[in-house]
Amino acid sequence: MLFSILGIMLGVSCSDSDDEMGDEGDGGTTATTPFKSVQVEADGEKVQGAVDGTTITFAFDQAENFSGCKLTVEVNTGYQLTYPTDVNSYDMTDDPDLYFKGPDGKTVKYKVIVTSNALPIVDSSKITVDGGYKLTVNNATKELVITYDRNMDRSNVKLNFAEGALMAGATVETVVFDLSDEPATVNIKVAGSNRPYTLRIDYSAIMTPAKDLGFVDITDATVKEKISLYHNHESDAAE
Repeated sequence: MLFSILGIMLGVSCSDSDDEMGDEGDGGTTATTPFKSVQVEADGEKVQGAVDGTTITFAFDQAENFSGCKLTVEVNTGYQLTYPTDVNSYDMTDDPDLYFKGPDGKTVKYKVIVTSNALPIVDSSKITVDGGYKLTVNNATKELVITYDRNMDRSNVKLNFAEGALMAGATVETVVFDLSDEPATVNIKVAGSNRPYTLRIDYSAIMTPAKDLGFVDITDATVKEKISLYHNHESDAAE
């Protein structure tokens, strides 16, 4: 039987089906994925997300503005959408990835990729980096991100745009960049206008977690100490 739909925080709907919960009262099972479906509306265009593992691709036809989108997620029982915090103002140009909290309390991250026929990059898989370094393209954030490799020459990074990578008539101003100190701008020309993308290196893979360097998170202990001192102060003043 179909259970009643329960509203959860953030206005994201959640429903239970026979396949996941079984008959009422039998305990059922918990879904292994956070959601059944996910949809985004941008520039008045609604698209369903195509899920591949923990990657969601939203393929638009005409949308160009992704700063104020509406997100609709059908969340499975036991899971909670934790980011974005406002599904009616989903800014895909900032951090487009979706974050869920599972039944075990652990965070589950889904990487979001946006494509649009209105944008100059049509097929990001046809853009590569000399040396074979991993490149991720996100049209929502207008970024091309290279995963850092110790063997790369950051002062001489070359991009390769194979046929079909860009929309018809689009050209790239330059394909060689110096990323040794800061990100660079990739200027893509379309019908006389410039569509800039940021090219940067992602160093997160080599970043050492603070706790591994001996740092300890004392936030909770410090807050409790401050509260205790405040209460003691109030007690002394009352006397």
